[in-house]
Formats: sequence, structure tokens, C-alpha cells
Amino acid sequence: MTVKQAMDSRKVSTRRLGMMVGISKTAIHRLVDRGEWPARVAVAELKRKIIHALSYDSKIHIDFPALREGPQPQTEPLQEIDLMQLDRSVMQLFGLRSNPFINDVETDDDVMHFRGYDAVEQAIKDTIEQRGFLAVIAESGSGKTTIWDGIEAVYGNREDTVICKPNVKSREKLTPEHLARTLIYGLSGEDISIKANAEDRGRQLSTALRNIRTAQNDRKAVLYIDDAHFCSQSVLRQLKTFFEEKIGRFRLLAIILIGLPTLKTKLSEFPEIGNRIRTVEVPPVPVDEYLQFKLQRAGSSIEKLFDPAGLAAFLERFRQGRRPPLGRPLVINAMCIRAMVRLYANGATAGERITREIVDSLPGEAPARRAA
Repeated sequence: MTVKQAMDSRKVSTRRLGMMVGISKTAIHRLVDRGEWPARVAVAELKRKIIHALSYDSKIHIDFPALREGPQPQTEPLQEIDLMQLDRSVMQLFGLRSNPFINDVETDDDVMHFRGYDAVEQAIKDTIEQRGFLAVIAESGSGKTTIWDGIEAVYGNREDTVICKPNVKSREKLTPEHLARTLIYGLSGEDISIKANAEDRGRQLSTALRNIRTAQNDRKAVLYIDDAHFCSQSVLRQLKTFFEEKIGRFRLLAIILIGLPTLKTKLSEFPEIGNRIRTVEVPPVPVDEYLQFKLQRAGSSIEKLFDPAGLAAFLERFRQGRRPPLGRPLVINAMCIRAMVRLYANGATAGERITREIVDSLPGEAPARRAA
């Protein structure tokens, strides 16, 4: 089927599809109606996103418009750059005492609290305290898990809070039955015998939830689900049922979902769930501030890695219009590592820095614009 037919089948508008794949409504119109691919966009990556957005089955076949003659975006998108390791020789070239891009967070001081980070963190805390229903949404490598890890480090050691997490490793296989067992085990202990009959098991779960809020015992129960974009319709409906467990007007369970932007789409398709859940999105980080923070932890600085023109070219890779350069931490890490490795491979000696030519030679987005 064509992109247009797939959109009609899924009842997805051009505006929504544009939001789901990260391009404008106008660009979607041009692609669908005229067969024009957007400039400065990796075609292979855009195709993958469209397929993912228009079907939960990644094997769906869509007949995309043919590429026209002329220069095309590179096939290796910036978003898919693998996070490579830095060997000791590369670190020595740049005077780094450790790899600044390894996720070695041990304390809160190891995390950059960029603008928007605290807002997401506070939204999670409010959800726990108020027993709410929250979805934290962002692309891979945006820092969702890092934010949650900080929350869990605080609440996980408190006697008044019980955090329940499904132990099913493949989220595609998560079922309402798994969720019920997760809560019963979390609230009543791993040694409890779970009822086999569905009615009895439901009563057992309700009792476990009610027992955490009594005159003698007022604890908070939290159901946390990572990779929630894989959740099925039945799982989402079950979450609604769990959320409606109350004693009088007091809710008994906080639910926190963390997932990719497709989770937002799924929730919007079920108003009975979407209308009950608050969503927050993890914003991108300022590229220069983020790099400076990471490099300082390794005993270096952004000025020691890049010469002025190289830094300008690097930041330009992440600039959209007149907005300051913003990006996902994982993508910034990967591109910086690529530049460092490329300079080393060119036979650089100690003291040399990353130039514009090095940055322009990297795969991903179109090269940075040169000054006139």
C-alpha cells in the first residue's frame, strides 16, 4: 500500500504523522502528494519511522515514492550512530583521564540537571505522592532512565513506598496477568501464594492494595513500566482498572510509564486511558553545555577538544533554524566520539583539536553550513 493508504487505514492525519516522525506537516504533504523527500533527512531512517508510526507490525509493506535524481541525504542517520568505546590511545591524545561518555553515574552530581530535567523529575515525584498516572516520553538516549534512576534511588530506600516493576524481560509479551502478579508480589512479598482463579486473584490484589493504606500503615504503591511503548491494548486497559482502585476518594496506586514517542500515539488512540494520564516529555539538552559538563568530569574541556571552527561546525549539526543547538545526550556522545576517533585515525598528535573538516566528514546530518 502507499503511504496515503496506510495513513487512511490507521486514521492518521498528516499533522499527526509529522509529529510522530519528526518532520513538518508540509513535508508530509509533499512526500505523500508529490513524492518529494524532505531535504537534510536520512531517507532510510524516515522510512523506518513512517512504518513504525503507521503500524505496530514492523513488517508492513509500504510503497514509498522513488528517490529522485540528484544529491540525497546520507543513508547513515545521526540518530543511528552507535556509541563507540574510546580506547586508551584516543583518550591520551585528548588528555582525558577517563571516557567522559560512559554512563558512570554514581551520585546526583554526576548528572547534568539541564532545563526541563527538574520539571520531569518533579512530575514523577508528584505522581508518586499523589498516586497519579504519568507517562514520561522521549526518544531513545534522551535521559529518561537516568531521571528515573535518581527517583528510585530516593524512594526505593523509603519504608513508606513500594515500587513494583514487571520482571518480564520482553515488554511485547507483557500481559494483564503479569501486571497483577507484579503488584501482588511487590505488595505482599515474594513468598505469597498467588490464587489461580482469576476472581480470587483479583480479590487478592485488591486486598493487597487496600492493606497499604490503613490507620496504622500508610504506604505508597508505585507500578513502574519501562519500554511502555510495547504495551498492548489489553495491558493499557488493565492499567486503567488498576488506577481506579480506591478507598472512598483516595486512590491506592501510582502508575508511571516510560517509553518512546509511539507510546503517546497509543495513548491518544484510547481516550478512556489518554484522558486519565498526564504526559511529560524529556526535552533535548543544550549541546555545548552538555559537552562541557561531560568533559570537565574527565579532566578536560570543550576548548581542548575542538578548535573554534570545529566547535561551530559541531554545534551547527544540532541547530534547527534560529534555535540554540539542542540534542539527545546519546547522539551528542556518539557524534563527539566519532569526531575524536576520526582525528586520531588521521594521525593526529597531542595538542591537535577537532576541526571543521573532521566534523563535516562525519556521517549523519548534512554538513554544517560554511560562512559566506
